[in-house]
Order: sequence, then C-alpha cells, then structure tokens
Amino acid sequence: MSWYIGNAFSLSMVQGSGTLKYQRATLDQVRHWVARTRPTSFFGHVDVANIVSKQLGIEIPTNRISVTLKPGDNVIVAQYIGPRLPEGTTELPEGARIEYVLVTLSVETRECVDYQFDENSEHGKLLKKAQEVARLVGGRAIVKKDNYENYYFEIEGRGFSASLWEE
Repeated sequence: MSWYIGNAFSLSMVQGSGTLKYQRATLDQVRHWVARTRPTSFFGHVDVANIVSKQLGIEIPTNRISVTLKPGDNVIVAQYIGPRLPEGTTELPEGARIEYVLVTLSVETRECVDYQFDENSEHGKLLKKAQEVARLVGGRAIVKKDNYENYYFEIEGRGFSASLWEE
C-alpha cells in the first residue's frame, strides 16, 4: 500500500481493478496522513508544491514522475483553485485556495471464515479492535482476504463502515 501526494489526478493513473473512492479532506487530516505515511510527491507545479509545503509545514518537493496506482494505494490531491499563479509565488493570491481530496483504489476482498489468529499477533489485535468498534456501533466485524491473501478487518453497523488492516 503506497501513498502519494500531488496537484492532479487522472484515471490513467489507475492500474488493475478495484473501487475508486474519494473524499474531501481537511488540512488537519492531510497533515496527519503526511506525517504518518510520508507520501511520495508527484507535484508537477513547483509553485503549488511550495504553497502546499507551507500549509503542511513539511517540504513537498516537485517530482515529475508517472504514478500508477495499484489496489490499496492512496493519493492526496492538492487541487489549486484560482487565477493563474504568477511564477515564483509562495502565497495564494486573493480568492484562491487549495482543496484537498483523498483518492483511494480499494482492494477487492472476499469474506473469510476459516481464520485462526493468536490473540497477541498483529492479526489477533486487529480483530479484537474491530470487534470492539463493532460493539460500539451496534454492528459486526468481518474478516476478509484479498487476492494476495492479506487479511482485512471491516466493521459494518447502522450506517457506519470502517476497515482495519496491517501496515
């Protein structure tokens, strides 16, 4: 599972099959994800990279690479909205903004019923956490596997859904 950050997203970045999901994100969420995952930059616009770096408090370099997403990968998109940026700018012009979106290519999974985890193993701890959350939301914890035999733990209940997986 890889993390990327850049100023654009294209469907040509998607490889294989899966479910493409996106969600708007706050600056605080993005700061958390960036600090936790250290995403690979694919910024092609130096001025937007500089503005985003300033907003996040961490250097995000310009890095003109091609990104191909595989199932499980995530992209933080910093979408500049506003007038054309003057070359060399380090501040957003009046009326301009950066909107953040998290794009995820979900992994195809299937329910798994033949699992046995030691309660002290990583999988055992994740299952216990999923079961605790499921109890809180009045739902259920589901153990799933992907095509690569990796385990995922999903929680569903009363309109709530979440996934836990080993990192």
